[in-house]
Amino acid sequence: MNLRPRIRSACALGLVVLAFSAACGGPSRSLRRHPEPQRVTVERARAASDSQQWSLAASSWYELYLRRGEDAPLACVEAARALAKLEDIASARNLLDQGFQRYPERLELLEAQAEILEQAGFSRAAEPYLERVLERDPDRLSTLLALARVRVELSLEDKALPLLERRVALGGADALTWRLIARAQHKAARVREALDAYAKAFAFGENDPDRLVYAAGLYVESKDDQRGDFDPALVRSWLRRALELDPQLGVGHEYLGRLLEAAGESLEATSSYERALELAPERHELALRLGRVYRGLGNNERAAALAQHALKVDKDPERCAEFERWLVPPTPPGDGN
Repeated sequence: MNLRPRIRSACALGLVVLAFSAACGGPSRSLRRHPEPQRVTVERARAASDSQQWSLAASSWYELYLRRGEDAPLACVEAARALAKLEDIASARNLLDQGFQRYPERLELLEAQAEILEQAGFSRAAEPYLERVLERDPDRLSTLLALARVRVELSLEDKALPLLERRVALGGADALTWRLIARAQHKAARVREALDAYAKAFAFGENDPDRLVYAAGLYVESKDDQRGDFDPALVRSWLRRALELDPQLGVGHEYLGRLLEAAGESLEATSSYERALELAPERHELALRLGRVYRGLGNNERAAALAQHALKVDKDPERCAEFERWLVPPTPPGDGN
């Protein structure tokens, strides 16, 4: 029997365990009592967190936790978050474990465990905590979203989608929910459903130009039967918003040009293609696309200029052959004999 694969697998697992232990084990480094505990209030603790004074925030929330008042579960969560910001994952997890033993009905303590593990890069370890929460409260909106997000990060979109659909059915739809649905549908090769989800997400308002261009690219690069009757005008609005936010996004200009060309607006398309080529002059395939549009408009001079520039550096034989044909003057009518 060949034991080498098993030995390698065991070694790899051991490295993961060691890494997890290094991040989550060891003595507390950052959890300290507040020097003036009598002055600590929820308002002051929250102000420390808001101002990112994490050491002060950790000690302040810890004092509130130790008082065992009605704010103790919240204080436990916030102290753990502050400790995580200080990269003291061990203390954060230990505190949450203590808190859950004291307040086993407070599911936000399990959610916080998952949040901290996820932020530390241990999404797989975070998943069981969120599953435990849903076992006790299947309709908990925050956990449905958190577990779905973790599963998407783990490339388990097929397991994330039912959670997201459940969240929507319960009235918890928001931009992040719809974006995660879009990712899951895209991975399942359901392009039209993914585009619908992006449209719902962007209806909440979207200020990330890369995200807008990515969604538009899903439409532009897909086949007609994949995207169905999805409205291209809506995709154009995404691209215009993206280019308003970041005019330097060359791929956004290219996608807009492709949509304009497909709609028969060739002259408008040349403006978008020209800007895209200006931002990425090495894109000879884009020069080829732009030149074809110009030739269709009867502007052979501009097409020839594009060809002359591209032929100086382009090495693709098929493109170069077409570029060279653009340099041959057209035969005047009646001169064919």
